[in-house]
Amino acid sequence: MLDLSSLQSTHGLDTAITEGKEFKLAGNDEYTFLVKVPSQHNKPFRNAIAASLDMSYGDDGEVKMNSNIVQFRQKQSEAFVSHCMVSINGEPVPADFGDKFPTVVEELMEAADKVAQAIDGEVEDAVKK
Repeated sequence: MLDLSSLQSTHGLDTAITEGKEFKLAGNDEYTFLVKVPSQHNKPFRNAIAASLDMSYGDDGEVKMNSNIVQFRQKQSEAFVSHCMVSINGEPVPADFGDKFPTVVEELMEAADKVAQAIDGEVEDAVKK
């Protein structure tokens, strides 16, 4: 079997993107959420958002988003639950979790987005070198 461990250590994506990172809610240690952070390198998440948006192209070739911010945030939340949330206490995320617990999804998205921004910044810095 091919050993790619040295390649992973120098050129691989952070495991927070590929496997997930554990998060807990503020003031509630009962639940551990394993989340693949919504980095620009998390292609399933990024593609799910792009595919769900209503976009058109102007005569000048400029992309125009026909969705409003509320629709965008809803699609972003749905993509986060579907493509970023891996498990809750080691169990699969229920299909209706986002509908039942939107404030939990929002809190997790904010925490995971901070991690994703840091990772994306590190990747950009490494590419510049």
